[in-house]
This record gives sequence, structure tokens and C-alpha cells, in this order.
Amino acid sequence: AVGLLLAEAGDDADVLVISDHGFGACRYQINPNMWLRDHGYLHLYRAHKLRARQICWTARDGGRVPLPRIEVGPPRRRIAWRRTRAFGSLYTLSHGIWLNMQGRDIQGVVAPGREAERLAQELADGLLTLTLPDGMPVFRAVERAEEYYPGAYATAIGDLVPLPFDPSVRLMGQFTTGSAIEDLASQPSGRGNHRPEGILLARGPHICACQAPDDTGIVDVTPSTLALLGEPVPEYMDGRALFA
Repeated sequence: AVGLLLAEAGDDADVLVISDHGFGACRYQINPNMWLRDHGYLHLYRAHKLRARQICWTARDGGRVPLPRIEVGPPRRRIAWRRTRAFGSLYTLSHGIWLNMQGRDIQGVVAPGREAERLAQELADGLLTLTLPDGMPVFRAVERAEEYYPGAYATAIGDLVPLPFDPSVRLMGQFTTGSAIEDLASQPSGRGNHRPEGILLARGPHICACQAPDDTGIVDVTPSTLALLGEPVPEYMDGRALFA
């Protein structure tokens, strides 16, 4: 496909092929909501029954392969918010953990300031003690979102950002698993996940491999594209033009 694109574009065109993430195998699945539940930070209504839909995909040989169950219905209804101090993602894949803050969340119980700071540190310390069955730590760090990500929307991912020690560990949300750590070795499917290292392939008359530094990131893609098109790069934009 890339060869056909290059042939169609011709030798005078600059061509970029970019992925926004990489991909790799997963060994373990971590569900922060279950860890928060087990340690008393998150409470669920006992009367609420989990309804998880089982879906399958058809393999090349015609067989049906079950995929991980997906919860049906709004997961927010399962949480006893007045008793919950922290919660993880309510969707499938996400790394963030939120404090249930007064004044921000509809039924918030954690007071901003000292109480929130104390709870955030307590959660970070607890998550860093979590280990895999082989004894390896699950997380290499638990960062504050506003310090880890730049910009006005940093906390949209959560108040805390747990960073897995091993990229073969993925974080899942919702409540479709009963334990905080799940070994994926026996899963017939769904044993892959995104990786932070993507790809950047570039070819053209204005491109030289020596211009791309080792720390090239996804934020450099848009400024580089604008520069190759002869367009100005706005001052407010993150990243740099790699081939200018």
C-alpha cells in the first residue's frame, strides 16, 4: 500500500506515513476500579446486577471467538457515589483515576485542598505496592495529571495517572472483571494493546533522515506537515517542524 502511494505521489512529493501509537502483546490486565473497591475507596450498590454482553468475532476458519465482555448500560449507576472517594475509568480503556471531588463532581465527597492532597498521595502510595503474580511491580510511577500532561485539559484523563512498569500490562475500566489483576494467558482473544512508540516514515525532496531527532513525538507531526506545505506554524502549537 505504501509503495502504491509513493508511486502515485511521484518523486517531487513529500510523503509522511504516521501512526498515533504502536501495538504489542499483553500479559496482564489491571482494573483500577476493582483495586479501589477492594481497598474501600469505591463502593458499589450490591443490588445492582452486572449485565455484560458477550460478543464474538468470526475467525478465518469460520469459528466464533469470544471477546472480553462489555458492560451494558451506564456504569455510573453501579457506584454508590456518597460513599465513594475515588474511581477509575467508567469506560473500557483508560489510565486515569479521579477523586470524587466536592464542587466538581455531582455527588462529590472529597474536600479540595488538604483532604484531596492527602487522598491523592495515599492512592499513589497504595498503587505503587501492587505487584503481578511474578512479583514484578505493576506501576513504575503514579503521576499527578496536571504535572504529567501540559495544557488546560490535562485533568480530563483523571487526577492521577498510573504508569505501568511493563508495556505488556494494560489498564481496563468498567466493572466487567471481578479482580484487580487478571492473567490474560488463558484468554482466547483480546491479548493486545496500544504502545506509546508509534512509527514515522518520511520520504521526499525536503526530507533528510538527519533532521529527525531521536525524541521525535506525535506533537511534532502537525508542525512538520504545515512546514512541508509552506504554511506558518502557530506560536501556540506544541511540537516542532522536523524538516524545516
